Amino acid sequence: MLQETWQEILKLQKEPRFKRNLTLLFLTVITSSLTLATEYYHPARVPQQQRLTQESPLVSAAIVIRTYETLLKPK
Repeated sequence: MLQETWQEILKLQKEPRFKRNLTLLFLTVITSSLTLATEYYHPARVPQQQRLTQESPLVSAAIVIRTYETLLKPK
């Protein structure tokens, strides 16, 4: 099965449309990654990230409690 898939990929590599689509996909992924990284590390987000870091254990505990109440608690 892997051999067949590899052969298919080798055939596709010869097609210009495949190369164009693959290049567009890579450019889209790289651009999206860079944009997200820029937004994530933006200085204006530092206070918000610190707040979320402090509150994440509370949110996790609330999710665990709610899951217990919903799924595991006998009725």
